[in-house]
Amino acid sequence: MTSTLIPGIYTSYELSGVRYTGKKAGTAGFVWKGTETETQVSRFTGANQIAAVYGTDSSVYKTSSVLFANGASCVKTVQVIDDYSNGFELLMKEEDVAVMLCDSEDSADFESMRDHILNGGENFKYRIGVCGAGGEVADMCDAAKTLNCERMVLLPDLNAAFALAGVILGTSDPSLPYNGAELSGVEADFTYTDEEVNLLLESGVTPLRTVGGICEVIRCVTTKTETDDMYDTTWRDVNTVLVTDYVILQIRSVLKSMFTRAKNTERTRGAVRTQVVISLERMAEMGIIESYGNVTAEKSGNDPSVCQVNFEFTPAGGMHSIVIAAGITV
Repeated sequence: MTSTLIPGIYTSYELSGVRYTGKKAGTAGFVWKGTETETQVSRFTGANQIAAVYGTDSSVYKTSSVLFANGASCVKTVQVIDDYSNGFELLMKEEDVAVMLCDSEDSADFESMRDHILNGGENFKYRIGVCGAGGEVADMCDAAKTLNCERMVLLPDLNAAFALAGVILGTSDPSLPYNGAELSGVEADFTYTDEEVNLLLESGVTPLRTVGGICEVIRCVTTKTETDDMYDTTWRDVNTVLVTDYVILQIRSVLKSMFTRAKNTERTRGAVRTQVVISLERMAEMGIIESYGNVTAEKSGNDPSVCQVNFEFTPAGGMHSIVIAAGITV
């Protein structure tokens, strides 16, 4: 339970599981290496705006063009000379950033992004980092295992990372899987054996394939593969994180709008519980969650000013495979 004297609505989540589309609001946060270190965040809603400021030869224009082409509607950028952590620090103060990106292919910068996301405050922690790093399969697997975080996605190509981020930002349903999603603007040719694809997935790398000149996502996974040194597939699919964030943010928004100035009485707590149930029921009808239950709203035994809200839910899972078993009579 969150312990603080500051009024507000605070959240946490614990996931239990197997042990060891339209547009949506959401902004990309992008740290890029340039010729100066900026001390403030710039906001753009199109690649042409970026070209007018930095030129069409800049890396921020080239990569952001891929981001916009795949579905993003807004990007906030920070230019740095060498230390990406300064840019991450600025972007972590932007509440509307849903996906974090950088134009580095260095695993140390990926780890810095991860640490900034994990240490984000209550209003800023609901985001994922998408990174791209080429190299041999073994090298990518090692980089993913080092990150080992449900909020980090690693792909074998930098442009592909920006393309996937655009697709994620442009998809309204957080439970819709990204299998077969086309990534525009990715020219690299990806050909992996089935053994290599399985190894990448098991290690927390999102594999790609090129079919007829079109780059596609095979399956989008996070780098979270271990918990307490034991293999853990609970957070494998990025949709688990996206659905969790969606559910918590929706309920958080409803409660904040309706109970900012409220008494902690039995009647009010009943109203809180009712609104949580209504929100969960709506998300179940939308197919974002499979089910929910054990919804309670009670006065905290430690602090009478706190209303403790508890509930459980099961995220809707993606259909990653269809197995056909045919019985043939001759």
